[in-house]
Amino acid sequence: MPDKKELTMSSYRFRKEREVGWIDLDKLLNKMESKGLSTLTEEELLHLPQLYSSVISSLSVARSISLDKSLLDYLENLAKRAYLACYAEKMKFNDGLFYRLSAS
Repeated sequence: MPDKKELTMSSYRFRKEREVGWIDLDKLLNKMESKGLSTLTEEELLHLPQLYSSVISSLSVARSISLDKSLLDYLENLAKRAYLACYAEKMKFNDGLFYRLSAS
C-alpha cells in the first residue's frame, strides 16, 4: 500500500496534468450560466463536450485511486454542471428556472 507521501505526490501530479481543462470548463460554464448559451462562440460550443468528457474521465480516475474528498466533490460538481450544460434544456416557468432533460 502506498504511503502518505506517495499519495500526496500522486494527487499533485493528477491535478497538475488535468487542472487546465477543469479551469477551462469552469470558465465556459460560468459564462454560459451568467450570460446565456448564445454568448458562447462556435469554438467554445464545440469544446464543451470534450471538456465534459475529460472531467468525467478525471472523476472516474480520482475515484478509483481514492483521491481527497475535496477534489472528488469539486469534480462531481463540475461534472453535474457540465452535464446540464450539454444535455438539459433551460425553461422559465413562473419566474423560476427549471431544467428539462432532453431525450437523447
